[in-house]
Amino acid sequence: MSVYAIAQGKVTNQDAFNDYLALAGPTLEAHNVGLLSIDEDPAVVEGEIDFPRTVILEFNDHEHFYQWYNSPEYQAAREHRLTASVGRFLLVNGL
Repeated sequence: MSVYAIAQGKVTNQDAFNDYLALAGPTLEAHNVGLLSIDEDPAVVEGEIDFPRTVILEFNDHEHFYQWYNSPEYQAAREHRLTASVGRFLLVNGL
């Protein structure tokens, strides 16, 4: 069953975030991750959002997600993201 990683964030340090993007991008391709959406200003239909930047990634299953997420390459990129932004990162099951 596919799973989707949904990241919502707000960039607080653009230079450090650019470093994150440069490191994280190749990990997506290397792990065959589907990049479904990047939206800096999503339409809010109901409620409020604290972190407007929304990214949706598709993985074959939970194991595939954790192989990518725990990979040394992504963990190195993640350090830059943590210093460059605030937000949420969710993993949801597909149907």
